[in-house]
Amino acid sequence: MNSLRHGNLRLIALAGIILGVLVLAFAVVAPGALAAPTCLPDAEGANDEPGQKDLTQVCTDYGGYPELNIVWQWDDTGSSGANSLDACSLFDSDGDGNANYALCASTTGSPATLNTSTVYTCNDANPDRCSGYAAMATPPAYSCEVASPVPDDPFTDGDEYPNDAVATCSIDLSGFGESVILLDVCSYPSNPGSDPSDCIVRAASGSQLIVRKITEPPGAGHIFDFEINTEPVTQFTLSHGASYATAPDLADGVYTITEVRDAGENDWTTSIECDNGVSVPADANTVEVTLAGSPVTCVFTNTAGPVSVNLASFTAESKPDHILLSWETVTEVNNLGFNVFRADTVAGPRLQVNAALIPSANPGSTQGASYSLQDFNVVAGNHYVYWLEDLDTAGTRTLNGPVKVQFVGPTSVGLNSFTAAASSVPALLALGGVGLAALAGAAASRRKRN
Repeated sequence: MNSLRHGNLRLIALAGIILGVLVLAFAVVAPGALAAPTCLPDAEGANDEPGQKDLTQVCTDYGGYPELNIVWQWDDTGSSGANSLDACSLFDSDGDGNANYALCASTTGSPATLNTSTVYTCNDANPDRCSGYAAMATPPAYSCEVASPVPDDPFTDGDEYPNDAVATCSIDLSGFGESVILLDVCSYPSNPGSDPSDCIVRAASGSQLIVRKITEPPGAGHIFDFEINTEPVTQFTLSHGASYATAPDLADGVYTITEVRDAGENDWTTSIECDNGVSVPADANTVEVTLAGSPVTCVFTNTAGPVSVNLASFTAESKPDHILLSWETVTEVNNLGFNVFRADTVAGPRLQVNAALIPSANPGSTQGASYSLQDFNVVAGNHYVYWLEDLDTAGTRTLNGPVKVQFVGPTSVGLNSFTAAASSVPALLALGGVGLAALAGAAASRRKRN
């Protein structure tokens, strides 16, 4: 009887291990945005509006494009009575700089909690409000939540520092069209169509430069460097759909905005349009803008050229003593080979994993190939981020990814991919079901024999 009891306990323990592995597999496979968010503090600084009207910053994450994760903050932690904290993110879908859509959130109570969130259509008349607002009959998939107090105020002299009330929303931008730009996040005293109280990006007045970026195809995961010839020089980076705004106190005069390309970006073309009528349709990366007391917005559109490698998949899988990097190509026209890079975080320094260039298996071919690389320089329990770089015959380097994985040791089934490949979770669950069924059968057989 004791041997039966101990045998069953061993089977139960083994079943628990299988279930634990499956839960871990689901947690690692579940999709999520991999890019680090970009945050932009209020262009007009702290306390530019009183109390519940004041916004402090907006953060955006396009890593899961076309899903946008957007966060904005109020310089207050709640409201009393019938008052509320109200703000909207405004979107331009036709490139004219005016709002076509808005995603709005309103709070109640103190500390603030979400009261309502709504997607509106706008009549394309203003850049800082949703004029003619009407609730969208069939909005794209979206969600919002509000947390307060959150110790993340970017301004040390802000009200209730370091605490803010924070709205966190996600929305599927494909429901707004192909080339959608986030114009701004503004607070409102009454409704989304009213005169805004405070806007994060565009100042109410003053000489200010606003730079926005679009990539074609939309959401291409490339980040470009920019410079503005202020004193000292203003430097920043932008990915698809992101914006940068200077403070509204630039001296009137002529300014140069430059998109700084490195050697691996020469296959991209650029066109530039500014809302003061200046446009640079040719493949140039610089525009001159004259400021005279009001904001000017310039949109840089980057179009990707032909690629030497058409990548089908790139995955990272944790094995008992290493992480296995695997990738598959569809075509490899003009491809010389590959490099793999690793970092602890998306924003961390990247180290090359392979000692020498991994040569193309089909150079110049319209056929693809499969590749793999083992990374043994990993520590159990740590998370890692990997990128795959392809190098073509012209010397152009293209970075693909990233993918994330946790190295967890002998029971690891961690897997993630930047492609939209079919999920392996159902197969894993089915395999787990077979394993559990086999254990149950073994237990039943043991009871019969004893």
